[in-house]
Amino acid sequence: MPTLVSWILLAIAITGDVVGTVALERASRGHHRRYLALAVAAYLTAFYAFARALQVIPTSVADAIYAAVGTAFVTAFSVLWLKEKLTRRKLLALILVTAGVVVLQLEPGHG
Repeated sequence: MPTLVSWILLAIAITGDVVGTVALERASRGHHRRYLALAVAAYLTAFYAFARALQVIPTSVADAIYAAVGTAFVTAFSVLWLKEKLTRRKLLALILVTAGVVVLQLEPGHG
């Protein structure tokens, strides 16, 4: 059964993934060394925390949450700070991903 620590580790993994993605975006705009180093550190942290979370949280559930929450946060960052458009297609995709996570959570015996 997932513990509070395993959920915290999953949250750390998601945060690391989002920070890594944002840092890579910044690195692509000319701030190479500093943001590239941040991206590497963030992704290493994410991989480690995710591996630890998978020791307790079922893989299907953890991966779905990781993907959905990470995607939602990166999309929010892109819309709010990078001024990307939130199209109907993007919004529909976020809704579908969220619905998938909910369905997985409702699966009997998921953890």
